Amino acid sequence: MLTRRFIHYDSPRAWHYTAFLDKTQYFVRIHNHLCSRGKKILIINDSYARAMAPYLALQNKDIILMDPRYVSPEKIRQTISTEKPDFVIWMSFNDDWLEAAH
Repeated sequence: MLTRRFIHYDSPRAWHYTAFLDKTQYFVRIHNHLCSRGKKILIINDSYARAMAPYLALQNKDIILMDPRYVSPEKIRQTISTEKPDFVIWMSFNDDWLEAAH
């Protein structure tokens, strides 16, 4: 059964990305119970990637989103080590974090 959730913004200044996965969070996990053989993907993301994550979740078992604006490089390395994702995808327009991680 699918449920639909419609979000209406009255303010032209409203942050429209919240329509995708609710509000900005440093860590989000999407688990697809209908996809037992799918991959686990860690996405290091900014707000643009949050729009794509639900589509990736359709064909993958787990999608993990981490926002580098709110998480240290060490925490992301730690998550990669403990979660052991099949793929790590960098989807961010800000390279500052990537340079700081080296």
